[in-house]
Formats: sequence, C-alpha cells, structure tokens
Amino acid sequence: QERVRAQQELILKQQQQIEALTGLRQETPQQPPREPAARPAAVAPAAQPPLPPAKELPPPEQPRIPPWVALLPELRIEGNFIYNHTLKHRRRLEGELGEERPGEEFFVRRNRFNFRELELGLRSAVDPFATFEGIISAQQGFGGDVELELEEGILTLTRLPFRLGAKIGKFRTTFGEFNDSDPEEFPEVDPPNVITNLFGKEGDGWIDTGIRVELPFAIGEVPLLLSGGIFNGDNEEAFHGGRAGFFARKPAYFGRLAAFLALGPAAAIEVGAGYAQGHTRDEAGRPTLRSRIFNTHFELDYRHPVLGLYRGFNFVTELYYTWRDRFLEADEAIVGREIVDRYGLYALA
Repeated sequence: QERVRAQQELILKQQQQIEALTGLRQETPQQPPREPAARPAAVAPAAQPPLPPAKELPPPEQPRIPPWVALLPELRIEGNFIYNHTLKHRRRLEGELGEERPGEEFFVRRNRFNFRELELGLRSAVDPFATFEGIISAQQGFGGDVELELEEGILTLTRLPFRLGAKIGKFRTTFGEFNDSDPEEFPEVDPPNVITNLFGKEGDGWIDTGIRVELPFAIGEVPLLLSGGIFNGDNEEAFHGGRAGFFARKPAYFGRLAAFLALGPAAAIEVGAGYAQGHTRDEAGRPTLRSRIFNTHFELDYRHPVLGLYRGFNFVTELYYTWRDRFLEADEAIVGREIVDRYGLYALA
C-alpha cells in the first residue's frame, strides 16, 4: 500500500508539472518566424514536375473489444500426476511377512503412473463486489476408475457492512493452513498423516457446504484476520451432522484468528489459532457424539526482492489436538461415555 501511495503521488505531481508547462506555452506569445536571407534561386530541371503535397497518414485504428467478452468466465485448468515405485527388497520383505494383500490401494499403486486429478475452474464476476467460482474435479484412482464431482462452488461477497467479507457455497473451510490452500499447492506427494487421520483418507482436507465470514482489522501495526463459519458437517471422519433428512441434524462451526507480521520487504510471519466443534454419528446414525478440534499454525515466508517468483524459502507447521466422545459398552449395552483425545502435527520446509 505504501508503494502504491508513493506511485500515485508521483503520477499526480507529474500531471501537475505537465499542466503547468502546457499553460505556460499557451500564455507565451508566438514570435513571427525570421525570414531567411536571400539566396540565388536554383534552376530546377524542366523535366521534373513539382512534388505533390505530403499526405498525413490516418492514425492506426485501436482494436475494439466486443462488450459481450466481459460476460465470459475466466478459465483455468490444473493437472496433478503421481508415480509410485517400490523397490524389490521391500516387496520381498512384505511377501515374507504376509503383509501384501491384493486389491488394497497401498499395493495397487506400486510401479504405476497415475493421472491423479484434473481440475477445471470457472470464475465470473456477478457485479463489482461479488464473484462466483466453480471447480469441477475428475479424480482417477490407482485402479483406473475415474470419479467426476463438483469440488467447489463459491459465491464471494467482498463489500458487506462493517468491512465484512463472506463466502457461501461448497468450498475449503480455511480451518488451518492446509485447509486454506488447494492440496496441489503443497509440494508434497501425499498429504500429512494428521490431515488424513482427521479429515479422511482422500487427503483433500475439510471441504464442506455452508457460509464463512471474515473481518480484517489491525492492532497497531499488526494486521489481523478474524474468520468463522458454520457448515453442514459433511465429513466422514471429523464431523457428521447425521443422516440426510434426519430432523436432529447438527452443524459444525469454527472460529479462527490469524496475525501477520512483516520482517521487511521480503519476509513475513503468520501465526494463528482456531477451534472447531461439531458432532459425529453413533451406530444408529444419530449425531450424538461430540467432536472438537483445536488448531494452531506458524508460517515463515521469504521471497527474493527481485527474483521472488523463482527464489524463496517457506516454512510452515501445524498442530492439531482433538477431543471426541465414545460410548462405553458392556454386554452389548451402553454403560457410559468417555472422551478420547489425540494430537498430531506436521512441519514442512
């Protein structure tokens, strides 16, 4: 913002100088041109006709963009490939230990090149303060099966009252740094174990349908971002609101606070914490078991001042701590309830 402000001041100053010079030229009276000294007239050859007057060339026509082009959506396409190679001694050892089981994904992916995912993104402006984006994803399993789904469909509102912004639809919930980015943006072949254990073996993180609201503000010179959302809780591992159509469905919600600290023109730090709460299903499919997750993260980002697109350093780590209810059974009857807590983290440099 400081750079843009300085550039705007420079442009305004230059415009004022140009206007002052233009006005000065108009006020200065033009002096008549001096007549050149008399010279002997050159005798032109009689055979050469007089030259025609020079013609001014018309200015080049500017290309006109049809107005309907503004209605076309922005398009993007992304592909994600993966290859797995298992060494011979590993296969031999698993065969001796009896661990190798045909048909399981871990063993099906061996020595196989796979087109993991293809994404088609469509984005269009609704008005100057609202955009809509849809992402269609085609995923191929290691067995060759292809699944087509609507991964995200988001209506983004940027100028709500009290400087609020909102997202409505199906999208990544932004609970934690991993859920704040697309998995293709992480330089890892597989997602961290803590993500797959918490949000499902697919490794996509927490993608849900609901609404998220965010409020940017600052304390002194430190910018902060407060966000929160409420969702259906349609996640098989972390949350589940219950059976579809069940009258006692219970949503999941979260809150998150992130702070940003600049360390100069090329480096910055981000820290944050979040809390999410919802319910999971019991054996009867009812959302009676509570599920709570606490998250905190730290990120250091450095970009070369000139070659920032090609050179930089990034470090990110996240800690998850979860509490879940579980029924205690004895003689096929529920005799009580206990809380099971687990924690996990990952670090990436």
